[in-house]
Amino acid sequence: MDSIRMLEVMLGIPGVHVCRTGEVDGEVRLWIETSVSAPRCLICDSPADADGRELTDLGEYSAMGQPVHLVWQRRRWRCSKTSCAVSFVEQGEEIATFQERSPHRGGDAL
Repeated sequence: MDSIRMLEVMLGIPGVHVCRTGEVDGEVRLWIETSVSAPRCLICDSPADADGRELTDLGEYSAMGQPVHLVWQRRRWRCSKTSCAVSFVEQGEEIATFQERSPHRGGDAL
């Protein structure tokens, strides 16, 4: 098992992948994303096209006695119908559930 997959298993958030890891200002960081690949417009139910990403700070958690900072790379989508063109950011029910059940949470989500 590779190290990234091991981190995904340890996090235990279904449908979430670890994109990268690193150290920022002495803190271990994990950048995560969901596996959503074919969303539909919230208004007209047409297919949506990728329209960038935004970072959401999920706060600090504890992993094997070390603080780990989670950053969610949320996808932004835009409706493919020019007459609609609604833009929206993905919602992560799995991530919200993780935050609610995690006893090791150290910070507040932004």
